[in-house]
Amino acid sequence: MRSSGWAQTLVLCLSLSLVAGSLCESQELRASAHPSVCTIGDPITYRVALFAPESARVILPKISRFGEFEILKTWPIQTQKGAMPGTKVTVFQWDVALYRTGKGSIPPLTVTCEMEGKTTLVRSNPVEIQVIPIAPPNAKDPRPIKPPMAYPLSARSVAIVTLIALLSLTALALGVRGLLALGGWALSQWRRWTAPLPLPPDQLALQSISRARQLYQDGQVERAFILLSYALRRYCEQRFEVPALETPTDQLLQVIGKRLRADQESVLAFVLDISDLAKFARYLPTETEASKMFSDSEELVRSTSPIPEPVRGSTPA
Repeated sequence: MRSSGWAQTLVLCLSLSLVAGSLCESQELRASAHPSVCTIGDPITYRVALFAPESARVILPKISRFGEFEILKTWPIQTQKGAMPGTKVTVFQWDVALYRTGKGSIPPLTVTCEMEGKTTLVRSNPVEIQVIPIAPPNAKDPRPIKPPMAYPLSARSVAIVTLIALLSLTALALGVRGLLALGGWALSQWRRWTAPLPLPPDQLALQSISRARQLYQDGQVERAFILLSYALRRYCEQRFEVPALETPTDQLLQVIGKRLRADQESVLAFVLDISDLAKFARYLPTETEASKMFSDSEELVRSTSPIPEPVRGSTPA
């Protein structure tokens, strides 16, 4: 009986040692991003944690970008002890951004681990990101309320449901009708006075152009011209009611060219073409060329903005 008990204990110890050894030799790469929902160009913190044995040598490949995501900043690599004995956690972190709307996916990252003469490739999970557009002030709800669905009921069921509903509504109305009316009026007044006034399209465009100029002066050339192109397209879409954000440059000029003067159309074509080259071909405009683009864009917005209607009852000075 004693020999049998010793044998069971020995088997249990060997099993635990094998499980612990396999856990110490395993590697795992976990990726996460925050925030997962953002607007175009917002910084996203992309974090990848590698769980591996302490003796493992970690080799990170050279990374210039993650698919469609541009790297804004690379943080120093951090290493700390893992929860299991003999393990460590290596953390890689980047600040990335996506310059288009819609769903995007940060592709998996592959890291090389070398240990005891063996080389292992560890692959992380992809991370989904949702980039929402900056809605213009006069945007409408893209999902209108649907009418109620017809639900077949018998006449008896309809009568019973109607009677119960009337009794319930009557009981509620007797107690809280006045309080609800007062609360609703107060809430509507508070919303009316605290709601921010939407900016007109021309002021919104001038603010974005000023922000793009500041990005260019800070050395963020590609981001500056992406924002400049976006500001002009959004202004054209709001001012002239054309789908400028989703239309190629040549087609946009054909549609909107009839509503602009020749010099205005030339400025719009020049700015959009140079911005597209800076975005897709890594073209770097000269300082003189860039300054002219920002100034011409502001003048284009001011010269095409609608004239404010005079207030009724006012007299010219």
